[in-house]
Amino acid sequence: MFKVEKDVKMERVPKGPRGKYPFDKMEVGDSFEVGRYDVNKMRSISGSINFYKRREENAHKVFSVAKTPNNKLRVWRTN
Repeated sequence: MFKVEKDVKMERVPKGPRGKYPFDKMEVGDSFEVGRYDVNKMRSISGSINFYKRREENAHKVFSVAKTPNNKLRVWRTN
């Protein structure tokens, strides 16, 4: 059973950068290495990029994710 309560103020979640990847700190030409290549990790990063770009101020930013020759996963900001 749930208890219904009245007059409880809703706390606001602070807006701002969130997440574990530094997309907001990147300039064009910057990149970071995520770790060893894994398909699921690549999908997760791609999803994080799409989520980050939903905010209007980030919509114009372009990122690329790729496996490097040493079998690592890297993210670049390309625009």
